Amino acid sequence: MPHRAELLTLLGSHTRILSWAAGSEGEVVAATVSSLAAYREGEWQVWGWDTVMSGGWSTEKKVLRWETVGQQHSCELVDPKELPGVFRERVQASTVMTVSHDLPTGAVELVARRSLGPDGAVTWLARASGGASLEDPTTAAFVVEQTDLLRAEYGL
Repeated sequence: MPHRAELLTLLGSHTRILSWAAGSEGEVVAATVSSLAAYREGEWQVWGWDTVMSGGWSTEKKVLRWETVGQQHSCELVDPKELPGVFRERVQASTVMTVSHDLPTGAVELVARRSLGPDGAVTWLARASGGASLEDPTTAAFVVEQTDLLRAEYGL
């Protein structure tokens, strides 16, 4: 794997790389047990699986895309090998629960994600759609209230 030594230096030599694929312009995308990493423009970016909101593989376009909080990412892969399947499995493995709420305008989705690293910490993420905005004070208060209820009910 190109740039493997740099990634292991960044994440620690104990890091287990599950799959990787080369991009069409020298990029590399790697899936480890606890994180997704992309080598682009001469440096590695790393996201814990619990921060990857969604994503997927387009067979037609040969593009892996993923969304982190507030950011869209993608990489055209020359030969994806098993990376798309590992990507899907890791995102699913880190998802504890997803709860959707319809609002007067739009909807809000609350997602509990568990770190796949040694600490196993749970992170709560919210996504608004259909005209709802997390910037709206009423919506923000609703998200906090519902997240607190879910945390208490499920001990998360």
